Amino acid sequence: MLAPFLEQPVVAPIDLTPLGESFVIKPSNGGGGEGVILGASSVEEILQARMEFPEQKYLVQAHVTPRMIEDTPAWFRVFYANGETHPCWWDTSTHIYANVTAEEESQYRLGRLRMSRSALRPFANSTGSPLRSH
Repeated sequence: MLAPFLEQPVVAPIDLTPLGESFVIKPSNGGGGEGVILGASSVEEILQARMEFPEQKYLVQAHVTPRMIEDTPAWFRVFYANGETHPCWWDTSTHIYANVTAEEESQYRLGRLRMSRSALRPFANSTGSPLRSH
């Protein structure tokens, strides 16, 4: 996580090697893809991005290629609310969610989506904070 430009205009040298040839730059308070830069490949792009929302921290992460399920990228978001886990398909281009049905969960062996959140439930309950995924 990089400090906001307003707090730290000059950053220490960044080793991009672990990120591969291209990576993603995300402002910390963004939503719906606003301010997200896909396919970045240079430190200059990171420095430029930090000036777009200078009060925000920035995350730089490796590009992830999801598994394909029936010619569709298998991106998911899992929500935990009122004691229940709600796995959803997530379309990264439209940012529209659709519930994973019981049939899909069984057919594609997606039960792990529910289990991954169950380990975090005690933490969410003890802090009073909602769980977030990025």
